[in-house]
Amino acid sequence: MKKKSIVRRRTSGKRPHKKLHHHVISLLKGDGGIYVIFVLATVMAGAFALSGGLLPSLNQSPPASSEVTIDPDSARQSSESALQLIDIKVKPSDTPIPSPTPSPLPTQEIIPTPTPQACLSKIALNLVLDVSASMNNDDKIRQLNTAMKNLVGQLKDETVVGAVTFAGLTSFPNTSGSVTQLPFTKYKENKKLVSDKLTKLTAYNGSESDGTYMRNAFQRSLNNLNADEAAYTKQGYTFVTIVFTDGVPETKVWDDDCVVQANGSNPVCFARKQDPRISPNLTTSMKGKVSKVYSVGIYSGSRETQAVIYNEAKKLLSAIASKSEYAKNSKSPSAIDGMFKDVLSTVCQ
Repeated sequence: MKKKSIVRRRTSGKRPHKKLHHHVISLLKGDGGIYVIFVLATVMAGAFALSGGLLPSLNQSPPASSEVTIDPDSARQSSESALQLIDIKVKPSDTPIPSPTPSPLPTQEIIPTPTPQACLSKIALNLVLDVSASMNNDDKIRQLNTAMKNLVGQLKDETVVGAVTFAGLTSFPNTSGSVTQLPFTKYKENKKLVSDKLTKLTAYNGSESDGTYMRNAFQRSLNNLNADEAAYTKQGYTFVTIVFTDGVPETKVWDDDCVVQANGSNPVCFARKQDPRISPNLTTSMKGKVSKVYSVGIYSGSRETQAVIYNEAKKLLSAIASKSEYAKNSKSPSAIDGMFKDVLSTVCQ
C-alpha cells in the first residue's frame, strides 16, 4: 500500500507543468498568436507616435521658390531620438529671376555700306577733275559737287589732298586748259580752303567745242606730284590718283587729228593730241608716281554721240586705271556720287 501512494504523488507533481506548456504551444500555433502580435505592434506604434516620431510633419506644400528659410518654431527635439527635425517653409524671393534671352532667329546677312578706313590719315589724294562745258548738261556739275562734299566729309585731319581741274583751252588762259585748283595740303591745316575748292566747282561757261584738254591736265598733275610727292612719302603717305571725266579728250579745232567724230546736235572729236596715252605715255608716268590710279567716267548726251564715243571712252578710262576694277563707268549722272564712294572704300585695300 505505501508503494502505490508514492507513485501517485510523483504523477500529480508533473501534470500541471505539462498542461501549461501544452496551452502556450497551442496558442502560438493557432489564431491567438497572430492576435497577440497585432496587439503588441499596435501598442508599440502608439507609443512611438506619442514620443514624437521620426518623420516631420509639413504644414503645407511649399511653392516653387529660389529661397528657403527655416521656421525655428517648428524644430523639435525628440525625447527618444537625437535626430533634430525641422519644418521647411518656402519664402518667395524678392528679386525676380530674369527669363533667359531667346536666341535670335536667323536673318539675312546685311552687308554694311562701305566706309573709308582709318588709313585715310596716311593717304594723299590726287584729284584730276573734268569741268568742261559739257558738265553743265544733265545736272552733272551739281552731282560732281555733291560727290566732292561727301568726299570732304570723309577726310581725316591728316589726309593730304590736291586737285587739278581741266576744260577748254580758253577757259584757263595762260594755263593750257588746266589749273591747279588745290595745291597738296593736309586737310586739318586748310579745311575751309579744301572745302571751298572742291565743293564749289563750276563748269566752263562757254562752247563745248572749245575742247577738253585732258592731256594738259595729266601733265599739270604730274608736275605737282614731282614737286611734293617725295616730301609726303617720307612722312609715310601713299598717293592715290582719281581721274574724273564726262567724255573724251577734245581740242577746239577739228581736223584729221580726230580719232572719231560724232556729228549732230552735240558734236564730238576724240582729239589724238589730248589723249594722255600718246608718246610720251602720261598714264604710264602717273602709275609710276602713285600707288593706285582710279578713273571715273560719266557719259551723257544724244544717243548718236554715245554710240560713237562710248566704247572709245571706256577703252581710255580702262587704260588710265591701274586695274580694270578701278575703272568706274556709267551713263547716269546720278551715279557719280556712288562711284566716288566705291573708290574711297577701296583705297586702303
